[in-house]
Amino acid sequence: LERRLQIAKEQGFKCGHLALSKVISEYPTGNSALTPGFALYLKKLFEANDLDIAVLGCYLNLADPNEEKMKQTYARYLSNIRFAALLGAGVVGSETGAVNEAYKFEERNHSDEALKLFIERLRPVVEYAEKSGVIFAIEPVYKHIVCNPKRARIVLDEIASPNLQIIFDPVNLLDISNYTRRDEVFEEAMDILGDGPDEAMRARLSEETRSAIRKAQEESKVLPGYYGVYARDRNLSNEERVARINAGTPWVIRFRSEGDHERKTKFVDAIRGGIELQDNDTDVVILKSDGLPTYHFAHVVDDHFMRTTMITRGEEWIPSTPIHLDMFRALGWKAPKYAHIPSIMKLDHGNKRKLSKRKDPEAAVSYFLEQGYPTQALLVYLMSIANSNFEEWTIAHKSFDLSAFPFSIKKIALEGALFDQDKLNYFSKEIIARMPLEEEFELVKEYAKGHDAALNAQIERDPEYVAKIRAKTTRNSPISIR
Repeated sequence: LERRLQIAKEQGFKCGHLALSKVISEYPTGNSALTPGFALYLKKLFEANDLDIAVLGCYLNLADPNEEKMKQTYARYLSNIRFAALLGAGVVGSETGAVNEAYKFEERNHSDEALKLFIERLRPVVEYAEKSGVIFAIEPVYKHIVCNPKRARIVLDEIASPNLQIIFDPVNLLDISNYTRRDEVFEEAMDILGDGPDEAMRARLSEETRSAIRKAQEESKVLPGYYGVYARDRNLSNEERVARINAGTPWVIRFRSEGDHERKTKFVDAIRGGIELQDNDTDVVILKSDGLPTYHFAHVVDDHFMRTTMITRGEEWIPSTPIHLDMFRALGWKAPKYAHIPSIMKLDHGNKRKLSKRKDPEAAVSYFLEQGYPTQALLVYLMSIANSNFEEWTIAHKSFDLSAFPFSIKKIALEGALFDQDKLNYFSKEIIARMPLEEEFELVKEYAKGHDAALNAQIERDPEYVAKIRAKTTRNSPISIR
């Protein structure tokens, strides 16, 4: 162990992930050996090499079907949680197991039943971690029970404890079925598991540093966050920054805010009117270590140089507006106006919720195109939920011409509209009925080529016959013209 720690120091590491049984062979590491004296000895070894113990690894199988082994597993987890508290590690890391004693992959690992069992057995472990002041962190792995970000999110939501967190190693989410979509998999993981636009960047701070910052803020009874005196690196000299980057230290660029959360930021939303929010004083990330800007920075720079006068975006961005106004002020640029539109809602088991791009296929335009809806029908439907007077206008003018409709941003409702597929079907029927036959036939041919092989084959064999069928149907069918 001592030689391993020396090597880690020589290579510039500042903290380590300690897995007792894997790296310590010269001493016993059973439950009875995890004493305060042993913890003090290990702490001194690490400190002698300028290292912190960031995570204490304890990788056991919480879904083991052998009940006797499960008793031993519980005892091992509890002893490791106690030992982590003695070490000052703060985090016990674990994986999520398999439904067999061999801890190997099988399809049942990915079942709902396996996930339910894991959550049930994890709950008392996390409760013990809460009492001990230790974070219990699980690591999603494709072959295990928590095999993707969605299942990890379910575990976090079901347990609902600040002492349960995620160890995110994105490579562990990949296998032969999804490695070609790795960028999409990683993006989804950050979307589902992240708490905010710069959560992933904040994770680059060591757990010890974040814990120390949180503790200091709690003791001082001040607002938590990365700002002012609590922004660890904001006062480094340029020479120190360059030296750290040259040494290979992970880096990001943050906006140095001069705001004060005791003050208020006021702005007028084009839809909602006057809004007053707490001033921003957080040093948010504006450039990630991969060189890509965050939305905060891209919005301010791009929209300034494109001379954008109004930003239309979802209402979920309202809390971030003080950040953007703070950045516009710092750069000496005139801020655009903002219009935060309400979310489209959906009924789910009798309850309203936001239409989700992850859960609902109808949240994607491609879904409607694949179903054969005319583009105009979708646009007309969206206008009907954007302006409440649109349907009245269509009746009065007997038209669906969007270019002629006097759209007004002031008529956008504050409450999110409920998605109504029946209304979309109605608009689609009306628009198709009014189409010239030639235009409709061309659209049918285009759709069939990409989505209906049988219909496409029929059209290619005898296009005139198919066109005649539609013409005859049109002559013999009443068409609703308002």
